[in-house]
Amino acid sequence: MNSFGSFFLLLLSSFIVLSDGFIPSQSCRKYLPLFQAQANNSNLKMTFTFPDISQLFGGGFPLSNRQKAKAVEKTDCLVIGSGITGSTLGFYLNKNSVDCIVTEAREEVGGNVITRAKDGFLWEEGPNTFQPTPYIMRTAVDMGLKDDLVLADPTLSRFVYWDNGLFALPASLKDIVFNFNLLSWPGKIRAGIGAIGFVFPPPKEEESVRDFVSRHLGTEAFEKLIDPFVSGVYAGDPNKLAMRAALKKVARLETLGGPGLIDGAILRLKERAKQEKELPAPLQAPDLPTYKGGSLGSFKNGLISLPKAAERILGSERLRMGWMLQDIQKGTENGYICTFSLKDGSIRKIDAKTVVTTAPAHKLIEVGGVKDIVPAVEKLRDIYYPPVASVTLAYPKESFRKPLVGFGHLIPRKMKVGHRK
Repeated sequence: MNSFGSFFLLLLSSFIVLSDGFIPSQSCRKYLPLFQAQANNSNLKMTFTFPDISQLFGGGFPLSNRQKAKAVEKTDCLVIGSGITGSTLGFYLNKNSVDCIVTEAREEVGGNVITRAKDGFLWEEGPNTFQPTPYIMRTAVDMGLKDDLVLADPTLSRFVYWDNGLFALPASLKDIVFNFNLLSWPGKIRAGIGAIGFVFPPPKEEESVRDFVSRHLGTEAFEKLIDPFVSGVYAGDPNKLAMRAALKKVARLETLGGPGLIDGAILRLKERAKQEKELPAPLQAPDLPTYKGGSLGSFKNGLISLPKAAERILGSERLRMGWMLQDIQKGTENGYICTFSLKDGSIRKIDAKTVVTTAPAHKLIEVGGVKDIVPAVEKLRDIYYPPVASVTLAYPKESFRKPLVGFGHLIPRKMKVGHRK
């Protein structure tokens, strides 16, 4: 693939995500060299960590002997939430012999990862794929999920819907020039001129995703190519999303090689190749599955397989379902006392040296005591969570005139599909 094709795929891959992120507390970092790096490279759900922290999820399992024995349990690290972040963190803490407990408010693990199966169909109601990295591959192997990995063919086209037609996204400069009819010739020329560096300098104020992309590639390229990816990932308004926060890897291309994005993308590919050679030995081990750039992945039984694997390994003693965090207070020896309500109405307390929360921002600020520990937590009220509806449809194969070959399609906002008139 030529450099422009590599740049294009690098650019588009920055709009595809997987998972949620967290910031490990200082006392946990030494146990999580792999997971910390993985989390720092992910995007999805806002999480919040205090010097040692706290929070959410909980309520209703039969009490184990360990729980009955102590009015206040003690642990080194308490993890609130059993989504991708919480369950994986709990797994690696336990793997490194750190005493930990993971709590979940709901009656099943996974958080926003929701996999459903019925009548022979399997579908996702939360995130539906992940972008393979050495960190994710290492986690899959460590959790015993290597044989359950499913990777999509990266050569399959992704489509954009525009004016009642589907347009395959190009993978090379040749495709853009001769086979890509979604952009008009003026739109192609404008995007090309901007990509090689003929752009206005960045403004002093912070740019939105729309402003940044339009400045570099033009309005038409933004509306038809980038907008559907941003909408698909964030379900947010590109006019309000800050470029350096939402798509910092793409924003960095301007300063890395700039002023155009192509120079930065070429340098980034070289930089990434060097970084991959310098990865820790576990991330270059021969037991890791191989994958091609541009691939997207899942598991045979859906993304819920990862939290389920953590649940199976940790067991009910380490992963508590139905525990709802009600209050957190500073304890003795710089620890924290977390109070939970269970489904049966009982109250349980855990004294933890470190508390990590993977809860949504709007849940965190409602927990008693949090504002006293971190007054700045009030700022989390400003985070907007856009509503998202997930609809899954299935059709008989014989309903199609010819086989479907591709990897889904996205719809730009300008098409106003689903908008009420």
